[in-house]
Amino acid sequence: MANINRNSSGCPGRTTIHRGLTRRDFIRNATVSAGLGLALGHRTALSEEPSRAKSKVVLVRDETVFDDAHNLREDRVAAMLRRAVQSLTGKGDPKEAWSQFVKPTDVVGIKVTLMITRTSPELLRSIIRDLNAVGVPDKNIYIWDRATYGIGLEGVTRRSNPCSFDSRGYCTLVTDTCTVLLNIPGAKVHWLSGIGVTLKNWFGAINSRELPISGNRNAAFFALHEDSCADMGVLASVAEIRQKCKLNIVEAFRPLFHGGPQVDPKYLWDYKGLFVSPDPVALDAVCAKMLQAKRDEYKGEHWAIEPPTKHIVIADSKYHLGTSNLDQIELVKEGYQEGVLL
Repeated sequence: MANINRNSSGCPGRTTIHRGLTRRDFIRNATVSAGLGLALGHRTALSEEPSRAKSKVVLVRDETVFDDAHNLREDRVAAMLRRAVQSLTGKGDPKEAWSQFVKPTDVVGIKVTLMITRTSPELLRSIIRDLNAVGVPDKNIYIWDRATYGIGLEGVTRRSNPCSFDSRGYCTLVTDTCTVLLNIPGAKVHWLSGIGVTLKNWFGAINSRELPISGNRNAAFFALHEDSCADMGVLASVAEIRQKCKLNIVEAFRPLFHGGPQVDPKYLWDYKGLFVSPDPVALDAVCAKMLQAKRDEYKGEHWAIEPPTKHIVIADSKYHLGTSNLDQIELVKEGYQEGVLL
């Protein structure tokens, strides 16, 4: 049983879990295993680093985030975002909270996803307005995925400018233009990597010249898609992403718990959540736990995520991008608690 403590302010709907999510839970329920630390020969994350500080992940949920027509209510999305960033930073003022990640002189790149579970315009506009409030002008905010980008609020819906790429294949918005990066993926199960969340979203920051035009999906892989995308952490390990990506915001309003990135609507559900953390590995670990729990609930028995989400532990143990051990993650849950699955 998790040891759950109400926060000291008595804020309704907020709990902090300190040690309820164990490594055993993660291996059993999030299928990071099939023997990850053993069969793959990687050391168990943190087994040699017991003194490393816990990574903080904040989840905010709002039962009223959808209107009667099942559209996102932008005012509720904006409130969720501000609550999440304030809780993460411990700052009571939204501007002060955002100032922990950006300053008025920054050029900010927002990495979205244009896959079928695409980043919602309501969330993007909320982020941009909060950046504006800090002092970052529209002209210094780039919204992009893959080969095209837009600028400022107009760029939320119009992204027709072509991206350029450096000699390594990375988008030059990442390498040259932007001083701060925000990573905004959705939460979904993915047939290539187990889940496609924070770490997977950086596939859209490189060009696709290695991807052949082929009707055979087994041939249409980047090299990094091999072995269930186990080594995908290498993308976020480059200095530009490691140093510039200040915050990851995972959209979990309607996550996909089977079959992604292609969407069968019966595998979407109204989770009504938003996750934030500077730690991409911790976010992937928590989202894997949540998605696995939903699969088990749906089937009424354990329904393992396939392929196993190897990349989460490897991003920690090999690339040191964050914390994969759920016992070393401080998960703060704000707002609506029914069906939280964590």
